[in-house]
Amino acid sequence: MNDVKEFELIVSENFDFSALDVCRDEQGDLQANLDPIYDILCASGIATSLVDNQDVLSALINTLYDFHLENGGSVDLEVERHRAVHELTDEYGRAGVTGSATLH
Repeated sequence: MNDVKEFELIVSENFDFSALDVCRDEQGDLQANLDPIYDILCASGIATSLVDNQDVLSALINTLYDFHLENGGSVDLEVERHRAVHELTDEYGRAGVTGSATLH
């Protein structure tokens, strides 16, 4: 059984997504500077220990990224790459697709 919990995040109007310094680890999972995330979780009354779970951390980063884009923020290539890999994994059932590319 999959327990789904919903939370309401309280995000400052001064939130700067770039402060998260989003990157991907060797497995392709999203990583970030947790200090701004801790601030948001504390302001929202949510336990900061939730970010110990990689799925929750990824969901938080993606949610904050959506908020960032909805408010006129610029595209973040690391998040976009992560989303593209997950779309391909869902569509083709491949796991562990990693790497990078440069357009010339």
